[in-house]
Amino acid sequence: MMQIEEKSNVTGFALFELGFRPFFSVAGLFAVIGMLLWMNLYFSFMQSPIPSLEPVIWHAHEMIFGYAMAVVAGFLLTAVGNWTGIPTWRGKNLATLLALWFLARIAWFIPDAYSLYLSATCDVLFLLGLIT
Repeated sequence: MMQIEEKSNVTGFALFELGFRPFFSVAGLFAVIGMLLWMNLYFSFMQSPIPSLEPVIWHAHEMIFGYAMAVVAGFLLTAVGNWTGIPTWRGKNLATLLALWFLARIAWFIPDAYSLYLSATCDVLFLLGLIT
């Protein structure tokens, strides 16, 4: 017999109660914004903030670590909890994970020699946070 649980009151901001909410939202937004940025770089309407970085490298990295990892994170943070019964991150922890993802995306546009290191560090911390 199917047992339906009573609805529980959400204590925090609802966006950060389930993993798919913030990550699927930012994946959709990033797909549009990333495509607009890529077209501007590709057609030379704007210059890359890091002159030594080829726009194709940025595009390839962001499609994997930006868009795809946001979708994977949203899926894993929702599905793993359903599969295992172990609650996944929510609230402040989920917001911190999203902030790491976001900081890695905008670090590319900081005109500094260390911006790539910041982006890589945030990406690694994001992935480590996702698997814990």
